[in-house]
Amino acid sequence: MVTNNVAEYRAVISALEKALGTGAAKVRVYLDSELVVRQLCGEYRYGKRTSRPCITRPRRFCVVLLNIVFINIPREQNRRAGPIG
Repeated sequence: MVTNNVAEYRAVISALEKALGTGAAKVRVYLDSELVVRQLCGEYRYGKRTSRPCITRPRRFCVVLLNIVFINIPREQNRRAGPIG
């Protein structure tokens, strides 16, 4: 079992891998975790060692895919995400 934030990081990594595979020049990543968005943008620091790989791996994509934008969608406005199960 993982936290919501770790699940979001894994989804970001998966999406960026797919974008890289398609040769995308511009990528917009929409997330409903403000914390994750701010960490990926470098606005918030991260403290736990366990979250370090989650953050550094997506940032590596920023070197290859130079035009990545992380956008926060408040959960109450995120109609596409729903309860799991």
